[in-house]
Amino acid sequence: MSSRQQQKMTPEHGLSMLPLLSPLLLSTAAPSAAAMSRHAPSERAAHSPAPPGGTPMLYSKMQAIAQRMLHSEQGVPIKSYKRRLISAIPSAFTGSDLVVWLMSNLNLDSKEAVHFGRMMVAHGYFFSVEGSVALRDDGTLFRFQTPYYWPSQNPVTTDFEYGEF
Repeated sequence: MSSRQQQKMTPEHGLSMLPLLSPLLLSTAAPSAAAMSRHAPSERAAHSPAPPGGTPMLYSKMQAIAQRMLHSEQGVPIKSYKRRLISAIPSAFTGSDLVVWLMSNLNLDSKEAVHFGRMMVAHGYFFSVEGSVALRDDGTLFRFQTPYYWPSQNPVTTDFEYGEF
């Protein structure tokens, strides 16, 4: 990581105010789409430091936030959307809904919320329904990944298991 990128992620920019996030999470850059396509999920999980006898701290904190996002009343609004010729896309949320939720629940500004959302996409907590790799603050639709495949739940998912579901 370059020194310029590290400067962008310092506590002076208001990032230290996040209630559930640690400096470890804030200093961890999300892997690029090219890097994700080169590595299987099990290889990506092997690079994260894990405390003795547990899941990596990064993943446990991201899981806690993902669970808050999934809350039926206070979470990200999940509903069916109608798009073009497709009759309906069920159980989805928009990138802008996610950014608004992150801003209001984690006290982030817009850029921080988009960055954190992109990290969660890169780590597999949710994915784009419309084929877009990156999270944007727009109407792009996303769905939550099945919690079994979250890295905090099952850090060593084989390629076969990941591709089968």
